Order: sequence, then C-alpha cells, then structure tokens
Amino acid sequence: MKSLYTDPDRYMQTFRVFLGLSDEHDAMFKWINGQFANNVVDGLTQSHPPDQPFRVLGVGSGSGEPDLAMLSHIKSRIRYSSLMYCVVEPNFTQISQFQEAVKSPNNASLCSDVAFDWRQLTSEGFRAFASKTDATTKYNLIVMIQVLYYVPDVEETIRYYHSLLAEGGSLIILQVSGDSHWHQVWAEFSHLLPQNDLCNYSTSSELSKVADGIGLNYVTVKLPSWMEVSSCFDETSDEGSLLLDFITETLNFAETAPAPLQKNFLSYLKRIARAQGEKMYFDNSQSVLIFQK
Repeated sequence: MKSLYTDPDRYMQTFRVFLGLSDEHDAMFKWINGQFANNVVDGLTQSHPPDQPFRVLGVGSGSGEPDLAMLSHIKSRIRYSSLMYCVVEPNFTQISQFQEAVKSPNNASLCSDVAFDWRQLTSEGFRAFASKTDATTKYNLIVMIQVLYYVPDVEETIRYYHSLLAEGGSLIILQVSGDSHWHQVWAEFSHLLPQNDLCNYSTSSELSKVADGIGLNYVTVKLPSWMEVSSCFDETSDEGSLLLDFITETLNFAETAPAPLQKNFLSYLKRIARAQGEKMYFDNSQSVLIFQK
C-alpha cells in the first residue's frame, strides 16, 4: 500500500468527494461569520493601531474560501495603513485556485488593496524560507486550517507560529476534534496504514495538551460536522472508493489493501457510523483553537 499523498491528482479527487459529502465547510463558514466576525475581529480591532500595516499569514490555505471569508470581515471592521496577506500552500492546484479566486470579478473589490504574497511551500518549507529571508516579520492574524497533522513536531510548530504574532494578534488553528470518529479510526488503524505517510494523526485533544504544557492561553470552539459514508459500503461505487482513500489516506485502498484489513476496516466504520434511514454518517467534527498574544 502507498500513501495517498504520493499521487496529488488522486488526492484532489478524494478531497472533492469529501467536500461534497460533508458539511465541514458549512460549519466552518458558520463559525467565521459568527464567532470569528464578532469575537476574534473585535479583539483585533481593539489591539491594532490604525496607522500600522495589518499582516495576515495563512498556512495551508488551500483554495482560499475560508481565507477570503475572513478577509471580508477584517476589511469591514479593522482600520490599517496597508493590508498584507501571505499565503502558504504546498499543493499547486489549490494555490492556483486561490490565485484565480483573487482575480475573479466577484472578489475585485475585496482584494483590490490587498498585497498578496504567494508561497507554494509546506509549513516546514515556510519556516526555512522565513529564517533566511524575513525572520523579523510579525503577523496580526495567523490561520492554520488542517495543517498540524503534517508537521514533524507539533509542539515546536505551535511555539514557532505563536512567536510570529504581533502584540494583540491571534493564532487560529483548526483540527479534527478529539471526540470525532477520525480519532477512533486513527487509534484503531493508523499502525496498519502506509507508514510513509507524513500524517501524525493529531487531534484537537493533543493540541490542547501541547498548548497547556507550553503555558499558552487559548479558547476552544467545537464545530459539529458530519460526513455521509454510505457509498463506502458499495463495492461498485467509484465515489465510495475515493472516499475510502481519503479516510484511510491510502492510495487505491480498495484495490491494494489486504482483504482482511478491508473487511475489518469496513466493519469498524459501519459500527461507529450513525445510521439515519438508509444512510450512514461519520462524525467529522472539528475544533478551533484560538490563541491571543
């Protein structure tokens, strides 16, 4: 078996299926338009001098939909002398989609006065780049969405990005919740899945333990979310095959995983999933950790 991440095109296929079958983005946008707009932006408004630049760092920004939603609230509430947005995203397809969204007529007004800095890099790649070229830059807002699974040292990564905050700035980290079905699947099967995978299988619970150990102040907000997994149990379903790849982070799981592993995995998935009529749902809940300096 091979890691799904060895085939970027296949990964994007699985990711699109995941988005279509889950309400993760709906839950995220509800939080952005509610608590982020009211609480986080309020804090940034009070702490940021209007005659100073406002700097945002998005790490793992993907195709940019959540970033642009947050940007709209920033621009409507916060006064600044200039607005700079550094985007760090390793996937070529996704960062290209973000760039196209910025150029779109629909976002012309939103993005017209924003200086974007595009970096097709991983988190570790950005750290190496910044240490050589721009080690003193501080950011008013740092957003890390689904990033900390793919770093070699979670504690050091949190320490590093927290150190990049300007006074009064906020670090937002979104990760799967410790009580989601992701945690259960990873606990049961991660040792049986491809070991060349970079994923460290950390959840919000692990991040909280790390932050507590460092002594950082933060608040946690849970974003309930569900993903329909009914097609996983249909051997003839291409959608189900792609979704299994996404859940197991394994390339062509249905074709390459040993038969006993497939049987055990599907049996476990059916056992933990919530049945609603003829459909099966997987707890895809996320948690947002909000740090303020």
